Amino acid sequence: MKRELTARGLSLSLNSNGWLLDATAAAGLRDAGFVSVGLSLDSHRPEVHDRFRNRPGSFDRVVAAAGHLVRAGVKL
Repeated sequence: MKRELTARGLSLSLNSNGWLLDATAAAGLRDAGFVSVGLSLDSHRPEVHDRFRNRPGSFDRVVAAAGHLVRAGVKL
């Protein structure tokens, strides 16, 4: 599928809060042909981001997701 999309000039992208995006998911997105993933980061301060998302730990999860994507070769 990846070759078919590229041959047609199409690219896949995704927006996510990063909560479920681990190393396996990042590699799966890359292998499925996703070129980029946008992650929602609402503040550089963990407590502000977590409060905005109403979910403790959200900041750490989105930062970890960014690392997984970079290591998998997916643009942010």
